[in-house]
Amino acid sequence: MSAYNDGNYLTEKGRALIAKLMASETEIKFTRATVGSGSVPVGSSPKEMEALAEHRVDGVLSEISVNNPGEVQIVFQVFSRDVQVGFLASEAAIWAEDPDEGEILYTYVVMDNNPEFIRASSDPVQKFAEFTCINIVGSVEADLTVINPDAIATRRMVDALQTEVDTLSAIVRSSILGARKDIVIPTTGWQTGAEEAPEYAYYIDIEIEGVHSRLTPMVTVNAEDMEKAYNICLNSVAKTGDGFVRLYANEIPNEEINASVMLLMPAADGGDVPGGGGGGGEYVLPTATASRLGGVKIGDGVAVENDGTISIDGETVLSDDEIIATDEDTEDVIKEVFGE
Repeated sequence: MSAYNDGNYLTEKGRALIAKLMASETEIKFTRATVGSGSVPVGSSPKEMEALAEHRVDGVLSEISVNNPGEVQIVFQVFSRDVQVGFLASEAAIWAEDPDEGEILYTYVVMDNNPEFIRASSDPVQKFAEFTCINIVGSVEADLTVINPDAIATRRMVDALQTEVDTLSAIVRSSILGARKDIVIPTTGWQTGAEEAPEYAYYIDIEIEGVHSRLTPMVTVNAEDMEKAYNICLNSVAKTGDGFVRLYANEIPNEEINASVMLLMPAADGGDVPGGGGGGGEYVLPTATASRLGGVKIGDGVAVENDGTISIDGETVLSDDEIIATDEDTEDVIKEVFGE
């Protein structure tokens, strides 16, 4: 039986490292785990340990996480494949990087009272052991990325990862499928001189909680207010910023306009939406060409109904001088081809 209870002990060098990193506001970097078959020497204590009493094998860091303030939980694995002679694991250590001394023994783990037998690689039955060590770090931030790629993913790790994936997927789905926000386009608060849309005389920023510049907005005017929107040439293309959606128009409305904004698909890597210009969540509709879909403007002789239906007045489009053929012209052609 050991004179010390099984558990994790912060060493003196580990305590000194915390103070040093707090002063420099530097992260602590854990480097490795080791397992041995020794005990704390007589006349010494766990906090004085600077190395294992009897080192036997290195462990594989598989998880580093912060579960409680001031503590970092490290999970490490030991494999029989790395052991030539089986042994009782009665001690372990977590090592960390000291900027002045190099690698130091940070946490010493006593397992004397409940040792774990680790089989040799030559045994017909192989051993995989997993140990969890709680490390005191105080207010020092920890580098949580030091994970060995050789670690085996346990069921617990897979379940935890699946939970994270499910949570992230829900967030992404929410962003991609969009969130619909009802808005009222006011008659006041309009400004001039939007650099990103100089072709529009006015713009207004409508505050919407939770909006950010990487969301793409789609504006839909309520059916009963379509004529109001048409009269001011309200653009359905909008721009998002942090906390607002920006709308553009050529006239300031005389009446409030009821509409909604659908916020879609966060743009990748910095926010530009494919096919768009500028940045943030802005999308600029490209001009239509013979080979590309895009936007067009309504010219003379073309009418647009409130529901978006386009119609053409032939008499307005073509003057008498521009008509392609009269009835008399058509009759003359028929006579020439088929005779009288």
